[in-house]
Amino acid sequence: GPRDIDKEGVFWFGGIYNSDQGLYRFDTRDVSLINLTHDPTNPYSLSSDWVLDVMVDVEGNVWVATDRGINFLGRKDINFYNKKIDEVVCANTLYTSKNEEFLILSKRTKGTNSNQLFISSIIPGRPDSINFKPFLDPMLGTEIQSVHKGKRYFCVSSLGSGVVGYPIDSNTGMIVPKVAIRMR
Repeated sequence: GPRDIDKEGVFWFGGIYNSDQGLYRFDTRDVSLINLTHDPTNPYSLSSDWVLDVMVDVEGNVWVATDRGINFLGRKDINFYNKKIDEVVCANTLYTSKNEEFLILSKRTKGTNSNQLFISSIIPGRPDSINFKPFLDPMLGTEIQSVHKGKRYFCVSSLGSGVVGYPIDSNTGMIVPKVAIRMR
């Protein structure tokens, strides 16, 4: 499942058996386990229990991608900053190139059959810096199911179209958007 570890040895991960169990924090120093979940009465809780990806940035802040948007958990805080996404979020991930960290998500525009990937750079410790811009060409008539960064390709899987891979530039670590390869 989705997971990352911070500099202090704390593991952050999504549900153990299912992705809909919220975010877990396991501290190896005192062997404590905390489950952080969505609370509809608390605007500073996780936006959804359906955790799709987890990333710790260079400053130790935790970024959580859920089916309802992007969540930022400050290093010294247990309050989430939530970035709600108006359209339907189908898949999202946190992406690290050689010099920068990014959020990538797919949105299905309401009332259409169009799916589009969007990207935003992350400024560590600044959740207000999120500014999504279209990334890669829209996919018509198909729903993006998942996105994944491999060693050489950024893969997008969708219903009806299978898996499409975009090469990752070995010098910059960035996705090359105009060169798509159908994966088998």
